[in-house]
Amino acid sequence: MRPEESIDIISRMVSDTRRSVLRHAYIPFLIWGGVTVFVSLLIYALLVITGNPYSNLCWYFIPIVGFPMTMVYRPRTKLIRTGIATSLRSIWYMLTVLLVCFSLASFFISFNILFFILLLLSIGSYVSGAVISYPFLTYSSVAGFIFSVGLLVISGVNQIPVFAAAIVVMMIMPGLKMKQDLRNL
Repeated sequence: MRPEESIDIISRMVSDTRRSVLRHAYIPFLIWGGVTVFVSLLIYALLVITGNPYSNLCWYFIPIVGFPMTMVYRPRTKLIRTGIATSLRSIWYMLTVLLVCFSLASFFISFNILFFILLLLSIGSYVSGAVISYPFLTYSSVAGFIFSVGLLVISGVNQIPVFAAAIVVMMIMPGLKMKQDLRNL
C-alpha cells in the first residue's frame, strides 16, 4: 500500500467516525434541549401566575419525556465504536448520574440547582465539542459557562428564563448546526 492510500484510509476513518458521532449527538441535543426549554418556560409561567412552589415538580417531566423521545428518534444506524465515541458516551453517562443526584439532593438541601445543572451540561458540551473537533459546540458551551455565572447573580424565579436561554444557545443551536452540517458531509 502506498503512503497516499494509507493517509486516505485514515482520513476516511476519521471522517466516518466524526459523521457517526454527529449523527448520534444532534438528536439528543435537540430532544433534551427542546424538552428542557419547554419545561423551563412552563414552570416559569406557572410560578409567575400561580406562585405555587409545587410547580417545580414539573422539572421531572424532562426525563419522563426525554428518555422515550430519545429512544423513538435515535438513529437506526449503529454508532461506529471508537475510543472517542466510547469516551463521550461514558462522560455523558457520568454526567447524567450527577444530574440525577443533584436533582434529588435539591429536595433535601437548599442550593442553586440550576447553576450546577447548567455547569455540568456546559462541561459535557465543551468536552464533546473538543473531542470531536466541533468548534461551534465548544464555543456555545463557553456561553453556557457564562450563563451559569449569571445564575449566581440572579435569584429566584428569574433564573429560569436565563437557564432556558442558555439551553437554547448551548444545546439547541449546536444540535441544529450539527444536523445541517451532516447534510453537507
